[in-house]
Amino acid sequence: MTKLVDNALQICEKVKTHLGDLEDFGDRFNYFGCGVVLLVCVFVVSTKQYLFNPISCFIATEVGGTNLLSYVENYCWVQGTVPITYTGRMPTNETEWLQLEERKILYYQWVPFVLGLQCILFYLPRLIWKVLYLHSGTNGNTLRRVVIRSVEALHAPPSQRQAAINEIADIADYYFAKRFARKISTDFGRSKCFRGVNIIASYLVVKVLYLINAIGQLLMMQRFLGFSSISDLAYGFSVLRDIVNGHDWQVTQIFPRVGFCYVELKFLGVKTNAVTAQCALPLNMLNEKIYLFLWWWIMAAASITTFYLCLWIFRFSTHNREANYIFKYVQLSADTFTQYEDKEVENFALHYLRHEGIFLVRMVRLNAGEQVAAAVVKAFWERYRLANMDPLRRGFPLSNVPTAPASNIVPRDLYPQFKNYSKVTSHAKDSADMDTMSTQAFV
Repeated sequence: MTKLVDNALQICEKVKTHLGDLEDFGDRFNYFGCGVVLLVCVFVVSTKQYLFNPISCFIATEVGGTNLLSYVENYCWVQGTVPITYTGRMPTNETEWLQLEERKILYYQWVPFVLGLQCILFYLPRLIWKVLYLHSGTNGNTLRRVVIRSVEALHAPPSQRQAAINEIADIADYYFAKRFARKISTDFGRSKCFRGVNIIASYLVVKVLYLINAIGQLLMMQRFLGFSSISDLAYGFSVLRDIVNGHDWQVTQIFPRVGFCYVELKFLGVKTNAVTAQCALPLNMLNEKIYLFLWWWIMAAASITTFYLCLWIFRFSTHNREANYIFKYVQLSADTFTQYEDKEVENFALHYLRHEGIFLVRMVRLNAGEQVAAAVVKAFWERYRLANMDPLRRGFPLSNVPTAPASNIVPRDLYPQFKNYSKVTSHAKDSADMDTMSTQAFV
């Protein structure tokens, strides 16, 4: 038993290690949380509907024929039933039955398929996000690798953690160098505020898609269950209030447990006969609880998505806020801090990391935590200083100096303005620096 538990924990740890991606809690709540909940609902409803008897009918008048009751039950299941309360007036002829056709319940046969469609719709924005960040003008796959390696570094043994941080810095440094080489000939005359904006804009678009999907699914459930008035938009509140107050389906007519079915029976050479079947719908008791839970769950998804959308807009609303975010991490790792380094950190954040670099740091923090994010920023900062700070010019702020990539893979002779700058020759300090680094929560 102990071995089984250990194996399960190892599997969970392995799964957790590979959860890192360019996404936050709101994204995971939508595509993973809602997706898993909907899959469970599909399994439960399908099991009840196809493995057990979803409907049971009673015929008051005995009619001849073999397997008539089974036929009537299947007919009523396929054609639908009409909810009539026990105190309501029963139709007495075919015309009155036809007048009740508009009240016929037809949705319960389709519940598993609609739930499956909802599951796919919740995952669709994530697929769109993957396509967008791979074609957003930045190498999104490289950013994703950095986040995944950051999560792996979080779970790595202390002796291997700093090596993982150095590898992360190598990957990001290679990306920054490629970006520098690619854009140095095209960015002149172009506003710097647009550098790296593509991936940020794509991410905000996906956030909006998640929100539209959640609100759209609430409307879809309303229409699917037959609620047409504007007041029924809050049917989750209404159903919960009715349950608390003890109002059953005969009062609310929502998810009726009993329905009536009018069945015409045609026999060869004789006049058409008709029977009225009274059918119990135990599946609707299950559907009521499932859709009540789903309404609140999807409402929570819409609220969480709205919060994170506003939060990301706030985070990237000004350059000063982005620079201050990086400045706090640099302060954690810097042993000494001169009066000129305020401008240097601003230059590091806005011209070296830029929008996508700061976005990457935030994603590392969201997926791997403060400690790993601080260590990653420290590695970036040290490489930046070594690559761009000439010892003879340490007394001057770097904001007036062009920013060079930190990577050795970019030939410095192609860029004369950086020819005299020192290159990266060593990695960061040992893992003790990161393990003893203070942690602090930043928005």
